[in-house]
Amino acid sequence: MSTEEPVAGPESGKRRLIANALLAVVWIYVAMIWLLAMDQQFHWGIF
Repeated sequence: MSTEEPVAGPESGKRRLIANALLAVVWIYVAMIWLLAMDQQFHWGIF
């Protein structure tokens, strides 16, 4: 039996906020790489 209780205070909300921000940064990075690839392929002149 584990004696540790799940953290349900402000620490949990902060961790969730950091995780969401990190996920958003990763999605933006992937989108920028994809746009760069499309720009190079089709010569759109974005970058």
